[in-house]
Formats: sequence, structure tokens, C-alpha cells
Amino acid sequence: MKRCTQCQSVNVDDSKFCTGCGSPLPAYVNTLPPPVQTAPFVATAPVPRTSTSTGPFILAAIGFFVWGLGNLPFVDNEIYFHETWIKLSYGAMLVGGVLVAVGILIAQSQLSRLIGSGATTLAVIGFGLLGLSNLPLVISLNTSLGDRGLFIGSAAGYILLGVAILVAIPNVVRRPSRF
Repeated sequence: MKRCTQCQSVNVDDSKFCTGCGSPLPAYVNTLPPPVQTAPFVATAPVPRTSTSTGPFILAAIGFFVWGLGNLPFVDNEIYFHETWIKLSYGAMLVGGVLVAVGILIAQSQLSRLIGSGATTLAVIGFGLLGLSNLPLVISLNTSLGDRGLFIGSAAGYILLGVAILVAIPNVVRRPSRF
């Protein structure tokens, strides 16, 4: 029997890839002693390897919700021209982006196992930039710095998120299992 070095699943000797995670298995065989049965086999439910907390993901979802609400005043021209509503809108987008970044940061260890630590770090920075790029416009709407800060921060945030997706691809796409 072969034990996978990635997920510790036990595989038959002639397997080339792990039945648990699809990783390539070493060429040597008989790395485990033969099983000793002392009691009849009783099927049990699989035990999850890690616990998954949903809290950070709910926080990120709330962040997206708040971020989306921040965009609504831009739909109606009557609301758009009231400075108070615009500042509230940019404030909601700032808070929403930061909530998403914090949610990802809290779930970093869980996400790193799925998409890799590089992609997770880039996502945290990207969403943080998207949210924080609204800060100059929350402070004052009458500055060219606010507009430039919004566009530069947004562009950098979106670029980092695109790179995060590209970095995550090798970690998410697995080789097909050959048994």
C-alpha cells in the first residue's frame, strides 16, 4: 500500500495518482505494513480534515452587499447630485471593500489551502485597494486628488485581483486522476 505525501490517503500499490487528491504517487511500493484486522469492518462517515468557519465568508458577503448598495445612488440623477448621498455612497463602497478584504484576511489559512497563499495575499491587497480608493472622495468631493485616487486605486485593485486569479489557477485546476 502507498500513502500519499500530500493528503495521507492510502492507495493500492499500482496506483500512479492518489485516489484522495489526485497528486502523483511515488514509484516505490509496500511503504505501509499489511493491514491487521482485529474486528469486522464497520463503515463510518468520513471525517473532515479541517474545520471550515463560515464567519469570514459571511463577512465578505456582507462587504459585497454594502459595496453594491454604495453604487445605487449613481443610478438616479436626482440623488447623484446631492453631496451627502454621494459621500454616503463612497463611504459604503469604502466599508464594503474593506469588509471583503478583512473577511479574506481572516480566512487566509483556509483559502491558502485552496488557491495558494500568493493568490490569497493578492486578493486581500486588491480588495483593500478597491475599498480604500474611495477614501479621498469620502473626505472631500471637490478635489482632483479624489477622482485620481479612486481611479488609480481601483485600477490597481482590479489588476491585483486579476493576477490573484492567474496565480490561483495552478492550485485550483488539478490533473485528471488516472487510476
